[in-house]
Amino acid sequence: MHSVLVRGDTLQIILESWFLQHVVLNGRPFTLEDDIARITDQVVVYVEVWEPQHRIVDQLIAQGNAVILLQLGDEVLEKFDRSLYEKCRFVLRNYFYPVVFDDPLLYARLFWIPNGFRSGVGPRHASHLRRASERRQFARFMGWLANANSFNNERVHFREAALRSTSLLQTSQTGGFSAGASPALYAALMEDAIYAPCPGGNSIETIRLYDCLELGCIPIVTNAAYLEDPRALADAPFPKINDWCELPALLDELWQTSLKTPESTDALQQACIQWWSAMKANTSGLVDSLIERSTRVKQAA
Repeated sequence: MHSVLVRGDTLQIILESWFLQHVVLNGRPFTLEDDIARITDQVVVYVEVWEPQHRIVDQLIAQGNAVILLQLGDEVLEKFDRSLYEKCRFVLRNYFYPVVFDDPLLYARLFWIPNGFRSGVGPRHASHLRRASERRQFARFMGWLANANSFNNERVHFREAALRSTSLLQTSQTGGFSAGASPALYAALMEDAIYAPCPGGNSIETIRLYDCLELGCIPIVTNAAYLEDPRALADAPFPKINDWCELPALLDELWQTSLKTPESTDALQQACIQWWSAMKANTSGLVDSLIERSTRVKQAA
Protein backbone atom coordinates (compact mmCIF):
# COMPACT_ATOMS: atom_id res chain seq x y z
CA MET A 1 0.00 0.00 0.00
CA HIS A 2 0.96 3.62 -0.37
CA SER A 3 -0.39 7.03 0.66
CA VAL A 4 0.13 10.66 -0.36
CA LEU A 5 0.34 12.80 2.79
CA VAL A 6 -0.09 16.59 2.95
CA ARG A 7 -0.49 19.12 5.74
CA GLY A 8 -3.80 20.96 5.88
CA ASP A 9 -2.25 24.41 5.44
CA THR A 10 -0.62 23.37 2.15
CA LEU A 11 -3.48 21.41 0.63
CA GLN A 12 -5.09 24.42 -1.09
CA ILE A 13 -1.81 25.31 -2.81
CA ILE A 14 -1.34 21.73 -3.95
CA LEU A 15 -4.88 21.47 -5.26
CA GLU A 16 -4.28 24.53 -7.44
CA SER A 17 -1.62 22.65 -9.43
CA TRP A 18 -3.13 20.35 -12.04
CA PHE A 19 0.38 19.34 -13.07
CA LEU A 20 1.23 18.13 -9.58
CA GLN A 21 -2.03 16.27 -9.07
CA HIS A 22 -2.35 14.59 -12.43
CA VAL A 23 1.15 14.41 -13.93
CA VAL A 24 3.46 14.02 -10.95
CA LEU A 25 1.08 12.10 -8.69
CA ASN A 26 -1.12 10.49 -11.37
CA GLY A 27 -4.37 11.50 -9.67
CA ARG A 28 -3.63 9.77 -6.37
CA PRO A 29 -5.86 10.92 -3.47
CA PHE A 30 -4.43 12.93 -0.59
CA THR A 31 -4.37 12.00 3.08
CA LEU A 32 -4.25 14.86 5.59
CA GLU A 33 -1.77 15.00 8.44
CA ASP A 34 -4.67 14.51 10.89
CA ASP A 35 -4.73 10.85 9.84
CA ILE A 36 -0.99 10.26 10.11
CA ALA A 37 -1.37 7.88 13.07
CA ARG A 38 -3.33 5.49 10.84
CA ILE A 39 -0.58 5.25 8.24
CA THR A 40 1.56 2.21 9.07
CA ASP A 41 3.77 -0.13 7.08
CA GLN A 42 3.27 1.76 3.81
CA VAL A 43 5.21 3.75 1.23
CA VAL A 44 4.27 7.38 1.90
CA VAL A 45 4.76 10.26 -0.52
CA TYR A 46 5.00 13.30 1.77
CA VAL A 47 4.24 16.43 -0.28
CA GLU A 48 5.50 19.72 1.12
CA VAL A 49 5.30 23.25 -0.28
CA TRP A 50 6.76 25.06 2.72
CA GLU A 51 9.45 23.81 5.10
CA PRO A 52 9.63 19.97 5.18
CA GLN A 53 8.92 18.80 8.71
CA HIS A 54 11.30 16.48 10.57
CA ARG A 55 8.53 15.55 13.00
CA ILE A 56 6.32 14.24 10.18
CA VAL A 57 9.13 12.20 8.61
CA ASP A 58 10.23 10.87 12.01
CA GLN A 59 6.69 9.79 12.92
CA LEU A 60 6.12 8.11 9.58
CA ILE A 61 9.36 6.17 9.86
CA ALA A 62 8.64 5.21 13.48
CA GLN A 63 5.33 3.74 12.26
CA GLY A 64 7.16 1.46 9.82
CA ASN A 65 6.70 3.53 6.68
CA ALA A 66 9.16 4.26 3.88
CA VAL A 67 9.07 7.99 3.07
CA ILE A 68 9.39 9.62 -0.34
CA LEU A 69 9.66 13.39 0.12
CA LEU A 70 8.20 15.51 -2.67
CA GLN A 71 9.45 19.04 -1.97
CA LEU A 72 8.12 21.97 -3.97
CA GLY A 73 8.85 25.65 -4.19
CA ASP A 74 12.39 26.00 -2.81
CA GLU A 75 13.29 28.41 -5.58
CA VAL A 76 16.10 30.27 -3.79
CA LEU A 77 17.44 27.26 -1.85
CA GLU A 78 16.26 28.33 1.59
CA LYS A 79 14.58 25.04 2.56
CA PHE A 80 17.19 22.43 1.65
CA ASP A 81 17.92 20.21 4.67
CA ARG A 82 20.30 17.36 3.87
CA SER A 83 19.78 15.69 7.23
CA LEU A 84 16.07 15.41 6.43
CA TYR A 85 16.77 14.19 2.90
CA GLU A 86 19.00 11.44 4.32
CA LYS A 87 16.12 10.10 6.41
CA CYS A 88 13.91 9.61 3.36
CA ARG A 89 14.04 6.67 0.98
CA PHE A 90 13.86 9.06 -1.97
CA VAL A 91 13.48 12.80 -2.50
CA LEU A 92 11.96 14.64 -5.45
CA ARG A 93 12.35 18.38 -5.77
CA ASN A 94 12.11 21.11 -8.39
CA TYR A 95 14.65 23.94 -8.86
CA PHE A 96 17.91 22.31 -9.85
CA TYR A 97 20.90 23.48 -7.80
CA PRO A 98 24.20 21.63 -8.40
CA VAL A 99 25.22 22.10 -4.75
CA VAL A 100 22.27 19.88 -3.83
CA PHE A 101 22.28 17.38 -6.67
CA ASP A 102 26.05 16.89 -6.62
CA ASP A 103 26.07 16.02 -2.90
CA PRO A 104 27.61 12.50 -2.77
CA LEU A 105 25.54 11.61 0.31
CA LEU A 106 22.38 12.05 -1.74
CA TYR A 107 23.49 10.05 -4.76
CA ALA A 108 20.74 7.77 -6.14
CA ARG A 109 18.30 9.22 -3.59
CA LEU A 110 17.51 12.60 -5.14
CA PHE A 111 15.54 13.30 -8.32
CA TRP A 112 14.56 16.50 -10.11
CA ILE A 113 11.08 17.24 -11.43
CA PRO A 114 9.96 20.21 -13.57
CA ASN A 115 7.77 22.92 -12.06
CA GLY A 116 5.02 22.26 -14.55
CA PHE A 117 2.49 24.74 -15.86
CA ARG A 118 -0.06 26.90 -14.08
CA SER A 119 -3.58 25.56 -13.72
CA GLY A 120 -5.64 27.48 -16.26
CA VAL A 121 -2.76 27.55 -18.74
CA GLY A 122 -3.01 23.80 -19.17
CA PRO A 123 -3.49 21.00 -19.65
CA ARG A 124 -3.44 21.22 -23.43
CA HIS A 125 -3.61 18.28 -25.82
CA ALA A 126 -0.51 18.28 -28.01
CA SER A 127 -2.43 17.48 -31.18
CA HIS A 128 -4.70 20.53 -30.73
CA LEU A 129 -1.96 23.14 -30.46
CA ARG A 130 -1.82 25.69 -33.26
CA ARG A 131 1.10 25.20 -35.62
CA ALA A 132 3.83 27.83 -35.61
CA SER A 133 3.09 28.81 -39.21
CA GLU A 134 -0.53 29.54 -38.20
CA ARG A 135 0.35 31.84 -35.28
CA ARG A 136 0.10 35.60 -35.73
CA GLN A 137 2.70 36.87 -33.25
CA PHE A 138 6.35 36.01 -33.88
CA ALA A 139 7.51 36.44 -30.26
CA ARG A 140 5.72 37.55 -27.11
CA PHE A 141 6.52 38.16 -23.44
CA MET A 142 3.87 38.88 -20.81
CA GLY A 143 5.00 39.48 -17.25
CA TRP A 144 6.72 41.50 -14.58
CA LEU A 145 9.91 43.19 -15.79
CA ALA A 146 10.60 45.35 -12.71
CA ASN A 147 11.40 42.44 -10.38
CA ALA A 148 14.39 43.77 -8.45
CA ASN A 149 15.02 40.32 -6.97
CA SER A 150 15.24 38.46 -10.27
CA PHE A 151 18.12 36.01 -10.54
CA ASN A 152 21.32 37.78 -11.73
CA ASN A 153 19.15 40.80 -12.57
CA GLU A 154 17.64 38.75 -15.42
CA ARG A 155 14.55 40.90 -15.85
CA VAL A 156 16.54 44.13 -16.25
CA HIS A 157 18.86 42.55 -18.81
CA PHE A 158 15.89 41.09 -20.65
CA ARG A 159 14.04 44.41 -20.66
CA GLU A 160 17.03 46.14 -22.24
CA ALA A 161 17.16 43.47 -24.96
CA ALA A 162 13.39 43.60 -25.48
CA LEU A 163 13.53 47.34 -26.15
CA ARG A 164 15.88 46.59 -29.05
CA SER A 165 13.60 43.87 -30.41
CA THR A 166 10.27 45.67 -30.69
CA SER A 167 9.79 44.89 -34.38
CA LEU A 168 9.64 41.15 -33.62
CA LEU A 169 8.86 40.91 -29.90
CA GLN A 170 5.62 42.10 -28.33
CA THR A 171 6.09 42.84 -24.64
CA SER A 172 3.22 43.30 -22.17
CA GLN A 173 4.54 44.41 -18.78
CA THR A 174 2.66 43.81 -15.53
CA GLY A 175 2.90 45.67 -12.25
CA GLY A 176 4.05 42.81 -10.04
CA PHE A 177 4.02 39.10 -9.35
CA SER A 178 0.72 37.54 -10.51
CA ALA A 179 -0.63 41.05 -11.13
CA GLY A 180 -1.24 40.69 -14.85
CA ALA A 181 -3.64 38.72 -17.02
CA SER A 182 -5.57 35.75 -15.70
CA PRO A 183 -4.09 32.34 -16.56
CA ALA A 184 -6.81 31.83 -19.18
CA LEU A 185 -6.15 35.18 -20.88
CA TYR A 186 -2.40 34.65 -20.66
CA ALA A 187 -2.84 31.26 -22.34
CA ALA A 188 -5.08 32.63 -25.09
CA LEU A 189 -2.53 35.29 -26.03
CA MET A 190 0.60 33.18 -25.68
CA GLU A 191 -0.76 30.29 -27.76
CA ASP A 192 -0.82 32.69 -30.71
CA ALA A 193 2.93 33.35 -30.41
CA ILE A 194 5.68 31.27 -32.01
CA TYR A 195 8.58 32.17 -29.71
CA ALA A 196 8.46 32.96 -25.99
CA PRO A 197 11.52 34.42 -24.23
CA CYS A 198 11.61 33.09 -20.66
CA PRO A 199 13.76 35.24 -18.35
CA GLY A 200 14.21 33.93 -14.84
CA GLY A 201 12.35 35.22 -11.81
CA ASN A 202 13.63 34.69 -8.28
CA SER A 203 15.35 31.62 -9.71
CA ILE A 204 16.80 31.08 -13.17
CA GLU A 205 14.43 28.11 -13.49
CA THR A 206 11.02 29.61 -14.08
CA ILE A 207 7.51 28.19 -14.37
CA ARG A 208 7.13 30.48 -17.41
CA LEU A 209 9.21 27.98 -19.38
CA TYR A 210 6.77 25.15 -18.71
CA ASP A 211 3.74 27.38 -19.31
CA CYS A 212 5.11 28.20 -22.76
CA LEU A 213 5.92 24.59 -23.58
CA GLU A 214 2.39 23.53 -22.61
CA LEU A 215 1.00 26.19 -24.98
CA GLY A 216 3.14 25.04 -27.91
CA CYS A 217 5.46 28.06 -27.93
CA ILE A 218 9.17 27.67 -28.65
CA PRO A 219 10.93 28.98 -25.51
CA ILE A 220 14.10 31.05 -25.61
CA VAL A 221 16.21 30.84 -22.44
CA THR A 222 19.62 31.76 -21.12
CA ASN A 223 22.04 28.94 -20.35
CA ALA A 224 21.94 27.57 -16.81
CA ALA A 225 22.91 24.42 -14.91
CA TYR A 226 19.48 22.81 -15.18
CA LEU A 227 19.57 23.18 -18.97
CA GLU A 228 22.92 21.43 -19.25
CA ASP A 229 22.64 18.57 -16.77
CA PRO A 230 21.29 15.15 -17.86
CA ARG A 231 19.44 14.91 -14.53
CA ALA A 232 17.29 17.84 -15.66
CA LEU A 233 16.86 19.35 -19.16
CA ALA A 234 20.15 18.64 -20.95
CA ASP A 235 18.47 17.45 -24.17
CA ALA A 236 15.94 20.29 -24.50
CA PRO A 237 15.59 21.29 -28.20
CA PHE A 238 14.70 24.97 -27.82
CA PRO A 239 17.10 27.91 -28.41
CA LYS A 240 19.52 28.90 -25.65
CA ILE A 241 21.67 32.01 -25.46
CA ASN A 242 24.42 33.09 -23.08
CA ASP A 243 23.02 36.52 -22.31
CA TRP A 244 19.86 38.46 -23.14
CA CYS A 245 21.96 40.94 -25.11
CA GLU A 246 22.06 38.22 -27.78
CA LEU A 247 18.26 38.19 -28.09
CA PRO A 248 17.80 40.82 -30.86
CA ALA A 249 20.25 39.07 -33.17
CA LEU A 250 18.73 35.66 -32.42
CA LEU A 251 15.19 36.86 -33.11
CA ASP A 252 16.31 38.39 -36.40
CA GLU A 253 18.02 35.12 -37.39
CA LEU A 254 14.93 33.11 -36.47
CA TRP A 255 12.72 35.53 -38.40
CA GLN A 256 14.81 35.22 -41.54
CA THR A 257 14.72 31.44 -41.21
CA SER A 258 10.94 31.46 -40.83
CA LEU A 259 10.62 33.52 -44.03
CA LYS A 260 12.91 31.27 -46.06
CA THR A 261 11.84 27.88 -44.67
CA PRO A 262 8.65 28.14 -42.58
CA GLU A 263 8.56 24.37 -42.39
CA SER A 264 11.76 24.43 -40.31
CA THR A 265 10.04 26.58 -37.68
CA ASP A 266 7.11 24.17 -37.62
CA ALA A 267 9.57 21.31 -37.22
CA LEU A 268 11.31 23.03 -34.28
CA GLN A 269 7.96 23.65 -32.63
CA GLN A 270 6.96 20.01 -33.07
CA ALA A 271 10.29 18.91 -31.59
CA CYS A 272 9.58 21.05 -28.52
CA ILE A 273 6.02 19.72 -28.20
CA GLN A 274 7.13 16.10 -28.50
CA TRP A 275 10.01 16.63 -26.09
CA TRP A 276 7.70 18.20 -23.50
CA SER A 277 5.16 15.39 -23.90
CA ALA A 278 7.93 12.87 -23.24
CA MET A 279 9.14 14.87 -20.24
CA LYS A 280 5.65 14.78 -18.71
CA ALA A 281 5.36 11.05 -19.32
CA ASN A 282 8.76 10.45 -17.70
CA THR A 283 7.76 12.57 -14.70
CA SER A 284 4.58 10.54 -14.23
CA GLY A 285 6.56 7.33 -14.44
CA LEU A 286 9.17 8.54 -11.95
CA VAL A 287 6.86 8.66 -8.94
CA ASP A 288 5.38 5.28 -9.91
CA SER A 289 8.83 3.74 -10.15
CA LEU A 290 10.01 5.15 -6.80
CA ILE A 291 6.90 3.82 -5.05
CA GLU A 292 7.48 0.42 -6.66
CA ARG A 293 11.17 0.38 -5.70
CA SER A 294 10.36 1.39 -2.12
CA THR A 295 7.69 -1.32 -1.91
CA ARG A 296 10.12 -3.99 -3.09
CA VAL A 297 12.69 -2.94 -0.50
CA LYS A 298 10.10 -3.07 2.28
CA GLN A 299 8.92 -6.50 1.19
CA ALA A 300 12.48 -7.81 1.12
CA ALA A 301 13.32 -6.40 4.57
